[in-house]
Amino acid sequence: MVPTDGSELARRALEEACTIAGLTDATINDGDGLRPYNRNSFEAP
Repeated sequence: MVPTDGSELARRALEEACTIAGLTDATINDGDGLRPYNRNSFEAP
């Protein structure tokens, strides 16, 4: 199944980028300000 929702595509891209970079924590801006991002416990907005 190919996601067509932009936020799902963005979530997957961010997860993949963090995995490639070897990051366990990063900071993302979800439009509500900055919040911690942990790829192991990501919850879509």
